[in-house]
Parts: sequence; structure tokens; C-alpha cells
Amino acid sequence: MITAREVTYGVYGAWRLAHLDPAGMQYLDTSARGFWRSFWAAAVISPAYALMVFMRLAERQAGGVTLRVLLIEIIAYAIGWTAFPLAAWYLLSALDKADRYFGYIVAYNWSYVIQICVYVPLALLDGVGALPDVVIGVLGMTAMAAILYYQYFIARTALQVDVPIAIGLVFMDVMLAILLQGIVETMEMRGAG
Repeated sequence: MITAREVTYGVYGAWRLAHLDPAGMQYLDTSARGFWRSFWAAAVISPAYALMVFMRLAERQAGGVTLRVLLIEIIAYAIGWTAFPLAAWYLLSALDKADRYFGYIVAYNWSYVIQICVYVPLALLDGVGALPDVVIGVLGMTAMAAILYYQYFIARTALQVDVPIAIGLVFMDVMLAILLQGIVETMEMRGAG
């Protein structure tokens, strides 16, 4: 079980990195133990992520959310937390950066706590119709651009790699997320039909 202190340090390190402060890495446990414990970030953000999923599903699922759809979402959540770290391991090993892999994934995992804190308010504002769609769209694109840069900064800082490699890692992450989301939506639509 992870301690509150470890969570606090993980989130604070990610927070410092979000402020483009490379010293944020000092707050992260970049050991093998810290690597495995950083996956607790998935549990930390799961309530907020579940809220976003339920809001999205409520819009799409006219007949209500079924057990099948919930299982698809839960499995996709687990795959989402493991697909990129696994792909990154092979890529970074090939690039002779495996020695920095643990630190990178630790920062990457804890960064999701910061990211969810950006996306949940936007989803809530959109869900209640508090702002016009155009404003939500602009805010969403701005948030996405900031988060992509945040991920790029984490790659550059944690791995100490050149710009093309950092961009490539962010691109790979985005492509895996798009692929997974497409599979999830296809499976959910097949079940609804």
C-alpha cells in the first residue's frame, strides 16, 4: 500500500514539473520501487476519471450505462495505464535510455493527477452547459496544448533527450490513446446495436 507521504511527494513533483521546474524530479522516487508505486496514481485519480466517463457515457448511451459498457471502460482504463509504459520501455531500450526509464514513467504517471485537475472542471463546465460550445472548445484546445507541452517537458527533463525523441514519445502516447479510445467506442457501439 502506498503512503500519503508518497502520494504527496509524487503529486508535488508533478506539480513542480507542470510549472516547468526540472527540480520537480527531486520529489519523485525514481527507483524501481517508486516506479511500481507510481501506478497508484491510477487509483488516486480514478474517482475523477470515473466522473468524466459517466458524463461522457450519459451523453452517448440513450438506454443507460450497462454492466458491459462499465467493464469495457474498466479494462480500457487498466490498458491505458500500461500500454504506454510498456511501449516506452521498448523504445527507450532501443535508444539506450533504459537507465532513465523509471524516472520518466514515475513523472509521467504522477502527471496524470495534474492533468485530471485540468480536464475535470472543463468536463463539468461542458456538462452543465455553463459556457458556449465555442468557449469550451477553445479552453479544451488550450488545455490539450498545455498538457502536450507538459508531457514533452517531462520527457526532456526525465530522460534528458533531444527534442525529436521527446516529441516522438508524446506522439506515441497520443496515438496509443486514440487507438484505445477508438477500440472502446467500437466495442460499446457494437453492444448497443
